[in-house]
Amino acid sequence: MKIRNYQERDLKDLPALYSQLGYPVNQEELEERLEKILSDQSYQLIVAEIDGKVVGFAGICTMYMFEKSVEYIRILALVVDSDYRKQGIAGKILDYIKEWGRSEGLFAMTLNSGINSDRENAHNFYENYGFHRGSYGFKLEINSHLKID
Repeated sequence: MKIRNYQERDLKDLPALYSQLGYPVNQEELEERLEKILSDQSYQLIVAEIDGKVVGFAGICTMYMFEKSVEYIRILALVVDSDYRKQGIAGKILDYIKEWGRSEGLFAMTLNSGINSDRENAHNFYENYGFHRGSYGFKLEINSHLKID
């Protein structure tokens, strides 16, 4: 298994993973989205590859805290293909991000995870990895007329 930065050839494997994460998307839309996101140096997409296939990914952003004078990593998306779960892949992705963050002098890693009952396994995984529950996330749609699939 390789953990590495995203490359354009990885795009073909990502829509299925996005669907498993609960955000279905077609390849064309995802390609446009990733071009916009990854054009900003603060964002990275880390992938786990086995035998030439991307089986997991994490989308991250480096941010500066309002409450402290430090930068940190915000994990915006994390998924492992359901056929490859319980094999330590997500932990290896997080290890890769954590080591990169340490080498860059970043303060912490943070993430939000849905509060649905189907996310309990993910919550247990995060807590076992060493994350602690620190806040709730909230969302308010301010342009609900915009079509978002």
